[in-house]
Amino acid sequence: MNGTKIVLGLFLVVHTFLSQGQSAEEKSGAIITFSEKIKDYGDITYGDSISYTFKFTNTGNKDLVIQNVTTTCSCTSRKYTEVPVAPGKSGEVVVSFDSKKQEKMGRQNKAITIFSNATNKIEQVFLICNVLPK
Repeated sequence: MNGTKIVLGLFLVVHTFLSQGQSAEEKSGAIITFSEKIKDYGDITYGDSISYTFKFTNTGNKDLVIQNVTTTCSCTSRKYTEVPVAPGKSGEVVVSFDSKKQEKMGRQNKAITIFSNATNKIEQVFLICNVLPK
């Protein structure tokens, strides 16, 4: 019984030590923080194009590098800040949707996925609209 208490005590000490190390690591690094993640344009007419600039800030303590930005279809394009973003500085992801590049009408929810070196490695923003016939 006494040996079990010693092993359990050592386990708790090691677990606590490792947990503290992980917390310190998680707090260190770039953090991508968007001012908003959803832009809803409401109704648009088929053939219209819309564009929105999603702004973000590096709220971490190391340079932020966006590695890739993907979209859900070829009707949605993107441009993004390609240079490292220093702590406290801002960047942007510009998203454009061209309704004539698809045949679908109705509610559109375009997900844009941002991959970076941040502690929150994958983030998503959304461009939403309702495409009405001409």
